Amino acid sequence: MPDERLNDMVYMFDSEPAGLSAEAGNLLEQAVAGWQEAHRSARLVALEEGAALRIVDERVRRAPREHLLADPLAIDAYRDLLKGRTTEVLTRCMRDAGHSGAEERLAELVAQWEQSGLVYRDGEHLVALATGLEWS
Repeated sequence: MPDERLNDMVYMFDSEPAGLSAEAGNLLEQAVAGWQEAHRSARLVALEEGAALRIVDERVRRAPREHLLADPLAIDAYRDLLKGRTTEVLTRCMRDAGHSGAEERLAELVAQWEQSGLVYRDGEHLVALATGLEWS
């Protein structure tokens, strides 16, 4: 298409290159390809075992682990994080559910879960990552 016709359709301008470098783009493509190859055998799932929750973590590039949540506060808090909560709201919800004085223990649990990759933090909000549970 001639430039004159193209100029009638779009505004063309020169700018400095922005975004990913070619090297970063290649690394990203390699990482995506690796994930696509390995994700089918990976899982992070929460299974109900009586009154407890067993979280099975078999994600790629991690040693397989299982986490058993048997403490009622831990079980209720992890389930509540399926909905995404700030720590402030999570604390209030746990207090409303009858877990009085849980603030310090919740801070410890959340720190452990973040360290283990069982929750995701987006700013002030936390979200449980294990699948297999229904909202309550």
